Amino acid sequence: MALRITLALLLAALCAATTTADRKASAARRMIAEHPTYVPGYLDLASALVTSGSLEDATKAVDKALQLSPGNFDSRKLQVRILLARREFAVALKQALALNQRVPDDIDVYGFLADAYIAEGEYKKAEDATQWMLNLRTGNPNALTHTARLREIFGDRAGAIQAWTMALDATPLTEPEQRAAIEAEVARLKSRPAAH
Repeated sequence: MALRITLALLLAALCAATTTADRKASAARRMIAEHPTYVPGYLDLASALVTSGSLEDATKAVDKALQLSPGNFDSRKLQVRILLARREFAVALKQALALNQRVPDDIDVYGFLADAYIAEGEYKKAEDATQWMLNLRTGNPNALTHTARLREIFGDRAGAIQAWTMALDATPLTEPEQRAAIEAEVARLKSRPAAH
């Protein structure tokens, strides 16, 4: 029963994310059609496309944004996000470190660092990056989701559930797909038998 609920929540999260991403991509395409040199339009499109898993099209949108505004920090951040989605962790880590040198207080970049470090098995470095996120903005949902992932990796199931719950509380109601994904993580952890 718990497994069915978890699967249903995961499916709901995927459907919500796809629907929202499709709407955001359509709005971005309309913006680009009206203002073809407006960089944020391409960034909005790329972000929506990454969410929906259209990584090649997202890359094209970021490339166009960089063509219009070389070195744009937000474009570079989206490049790292795409690399992480493609599971190109070593390259993503190198680029995230360069971005962190450029802007040392960007929470998203610390999240990218944590993701890349986790993928590379560098858990202490991932923990340090996550702690920086919490130091910069206590209660940030992104920082709390990274905290939850690390707690699960370290075998702290109760702590992971607590961090996911805190992330849910910190996530605005206007972000239904993020909330659904977090609820699915809580349900997944709660459905697992506790370790003895």
